[in-house]
Amino acid sequence: MAMLLNNMEFLNHRLLEWMPDLLEVYQLRDIEIAFYRLLQVQLKSSLSSTQIDLIKPYLEEAYGVLLRSKSTLQPSV
Repeated sequence: MAMLLNNMEFLNHRLLEWMPDLLEVYQLRDIEIAFYRLLQVQLKSSLSSTQIDLIKPYLEEAYGVLLRSKSTLQPSV
């Protein structure tokens, strides 16, 4: 929706405020990072570079939230 509205504030308010908590509670960070990488591959094969440039800021903002969240991988002792 934020992309349709061309409104980064909407993305931050509606998704990115609660996403880090969800990732931590359900330990989804590593899965979401893998999904993001696969999404990048698929987008490059399906969209033109101009189309990718339109959605890139929104995807990068969401990915930044993933990187700032805690890792679900625990060091082995």
